[in-house]
Amino acid sequence: MSFNGFLIQIVLISCGALVLQARRIATGMVAIAILNLLILGISYFFAPQLSGWISGLVWAITLLWPLILLIRLNRLNQREQYQKAAELAYRWRILSFIGGYLQCPDFLRGLALAQEGKSQEALNLLERYRRKPGAMGQNANVLYYRLTGRWTEFLTWVQLHFAEEALFSSPSSLGVAYVRAFGEVGNLNQLLASYNQFHRSGNLSKDRNSFNILRMMVLAFCGREMPVQHVFSNQLSSTPTTTQRFWLGTAALASGDRQAGTTQLNALHQESNAMFQQAIFYRLAHTTPIDKAKLTLDSTAILDRLETEVLGEVSLSDSQPKRRWIRATTVLIALNLLVFASQYIALVLVFVLDLIYNFNGSFQVVSLANYAIAYAGGLVRYGPLVPASVLDGEWWRVISAVFLHAGLVHIAANMFGLFYYGRFVENKLGTPKFLLIYTVTGIGSMFGMMGVALLQNQPNLMGVGASGAVMGLLGAMLVILLQSWRRSKSAIAAEQFRVLVVLVLIQSVMDFLIPQISQSAHLSGLAIGIIFGLLLYRPNASTAAIRK
Repeated sequence: MSFNGFLIQIVLISCGALVLQARRIATGMVAIAILNLLILGISYFFAPQLSGWISGLVWAITLLWPLILLIRLNRLNQREQYQKAAELAYRWRILSFIGGYLQCPDFLRGLALAQEGKSQEALNLLERYRRKPGAMGQNANVLYYRLTGRWTEFLTWVQLHFAEEALFSSPSSLGVAYVRAFGEVGNLNQLLASYNQFHRSGNLSKDRNSFNILRMMVLAFCGREMPVQHVFSNQLSSTPTTTQRFWLGTAALASGDRQAGTTQLNALHQESNAMFQQAIFYRLAHTTPIDKAKLTLDSTAILDRLETEVLGEVSLSDSQPKRRWIRATTVLIALNLLVFASQYIALVLVFVLDLIYNFNGSFQVVSLANYAIAYAGGLVRYGPLVPASVLDGEWWRVISAVFLHAGLVHIAANMFGLFYYGRFVENKLGTPKFLLIYTVTGIGSMFGMMGVALLQNQPNLMGVGASGAVMGLLGAMLVILLQSWRRSKSAIAAEQFRVLVVLVLIQSVMDFLIPQISQSAHLSGLAIGIIFGLLLYRPNASTAAIRK
């Protein structure tokens, strides 16, 4: 695949994904994505050999950079580094069309002031926006009531100004805060009922981070310490330690372990900023042990279902466990890169040795150069898959071809896929099963390509690349997520499964449009990966391990 073709894929996939998420992201971002697709289409019609370069340049300026900035801003916000986030948002306020806090950096500034103990300044800053219409006024009020701890007043304000259905129509901070407020005032039946209504709407799961935060809060208010810890160890692993300790202390208090919860929160109070200290004071004063007798049957069922869902859930965002050894995924990536680089290193070595020979005429230099030439030439001549050669007895080609690549773009795309899919599959199945799937799908995809080539009377067709093995890992991921959804009915697993299915469809379209890509290798690798995923993944054992 040429770099032009690679850029076409990047623009098509990324912009297509943004358009499909039009209801979840800022209108300006959707408009920019549509504009990029139009530029790609027009340039492809008039100059297909340059369309990737043209659209890729526009894409990098109008979408890639703003998205990188937004990701950086959200990461700072999640880590509660509000001062740095505010500075970044003020600096790039010109890009407010992408939404988020860039539209109103004052909110971040208000949080930063609260952390510094300047609560009144923060409230005065938010007061300017509280009566503004739309999302800006809503978010200002959410922050205002959160910083003051006036949760009862917040509930009254929400119920006076909004219909309950509207609160759950999108994954807004207003709806999340509304559900949380019932936990803050101790109304657990209403907390669980509102969460369930939000969950059933299907809208909350579209904002995965908000969904996980709210699930964690509900479990904490209900005293379910183990699933709270599980969420922090997996989906919310990047959450600051202070926040994790705060909510674990909350769960301990709600479970009835007053001494442990008080000890945790008091210890946290000594090392927290002013905003946290205020939240800890409120928590110690208002959190009481959960009275199971006061929970309705519906509330108990919702809570048990939520706990089962969290403990049994497999998510793409699960954290990677720490290991004492290097991951097989990393080793495979390094091996592929080493083989790719060695070809060029050999050619550079020949050039250098030629210069040395011209300088001193040493025959030892000539001998070393011949070895380098033989190595580079041998990889090209005897490494790729050629069906006729395999039938003549050169069986190793079905293995060696998996580690060879046709260019920088080719290996970059495959190694990115191996990194993304490989880590997930190795984490869920373990290293031995991961290596088995990679090996079998890699070799199997070569046989699949070979079979189709022979049927099409193309015995000398040449093929290289790890894409068949990468598609096999994608197939295994599909199985894992599908099994996870069947077990826990998790909305996150269902959404992630749909995303992967869309990726498969997009890849199939690209395979059809770009003749250099082997459809047979990709499809056979995907099919074998699905089969072995079904054979090797045992969700029940996984759930049992989590519960232990």
